[in-house]
Amino acid sequence: MTWPRPSLFAIILGLVLVLGIPGRASDRNQNWIEVRSPHFIVLSNAGEKEGRHVAAQFENIRALFHAVFTKARVDPGKPTIIFALRNEDSLKIFLPEYGTNPNAKRLAGLFLARPDMNFALVRTDASSTTANEYHTLYHEYTHSILRMNFRGLPLWLDEGFAEFYGSTQFDSHSASFGMPDANLLRLLQRENLIPVAALVSADFSSPL
Repeated sequence: MTWPRPSLFAIILGLVLVLGIPGRASDRNQNWIEVRSPHFIVLSNAGEKEGRHVAAQFENIRALFHAVFTKARVDPGKPTIIFALRNEDSLKIFLPEYGTNPNAKRLAGLFLARPDMNFALVRTDASSTTANEYHTLYHEYTHSILRMNFRGLPLWLDEGFAEFYGSTQFDSHSASFGMPDANLLRLLQRENLIPVAALVSADFSSPL
């Protein structure tokens, strides 16, 4: 599938307008480069090498879903724009309030599905608290695949799948997924398990 080739500035400005972000023109005119893979568009202010690495990671996770769920839809029919960001400060181009709350969670990445296109933000300098620096992106990307193929999944199953594939790791010839997360294992050892009845009945309004 082929999409038009908008300019870098047009894409960045479009995201700013779509999200209602009051970014400065000087921020959006940084030294951005474009990398296109078969299924993704990567815009990076971290250089071509990082841009290509991020594109490869997204192609890998897409290929994994294509191989595991052979009858599932894996392409949304709309562009997916990935911003491979140089550092944490670059997040503020898109999230102006980021970093103003010292107690807020620090972000390594963010995935946002919109009606006309999908967006992802990836910090190329982030070392995640999990074994996989792309855990957040893979987790949210899994949600997007599930939403394309299923309606009304129970929350425990939706989040369970996202965590299962969020831990995916790739090397040059293979993929490993469903890997245990040390932080989650410590949480399970420290906290009481949620009763099954409460778990299966939880929805987005639940305090859980």
